[in-house]
Amino acid sequence: HVVAYHLLGRYWAATFAPEVPRYLCIDIDASESLPSIYRIVRDWVSHPIVFQSSDSKGLHVYAFRDFDFPVRVNKLIRITSTELKIRGVKTAPGICEVFPAPNKFLRLPLGKGSFLLDPNTLTPMDLSLGQSIKFIKENLRRHSFEELFPGLYRKIGRPNAKF
Repeated sequence: HVVAYHLLGRYWAATFAPEVPRYLCIDIDASESLPSIYRIVRDWVSHPIVFQSSDSKGLHVYAFRDFDFPVRVNKLIRITSTELKIRGVKTAPGICEVFPAPNKFLRLPLGKGSFLLDPNTLTPMDLSLGQSIKFIKENLRRHSFEELFPGLYRKIGRPNAKF
């Protein structure tokens, strides 16, 4: 019932980080730098699922990981923050954050003020709740470790590599 009430816009529901997450969410807060940060993230993450996160007009950019690269949440945050830094994006509250994160909640998508955006144009997709869920099912693509972290993937093959 909690999720249903969230989807109906009665109140927000959120999740805390699992030990081994199946997704990565890049939270880009509404600011004048949002378009440039999103362009960098979009050039990096192929096939994201993008939501307006709330009435504040920030973005949640989701990338789902393959099942064959389990990674603990702290390591996922560290390597994602490093990947973003390499690409010129600073991760900090109020700018760009990486989720799931320990001791921080992430609001579920499609609640009040949240809806799907076209990942290429960031325009609202104007879909019903049922159509949005169907779109997510049909367009959810799992990313490999090599695809999300190509530099780190090449490094792992070397002797004594640490990440």
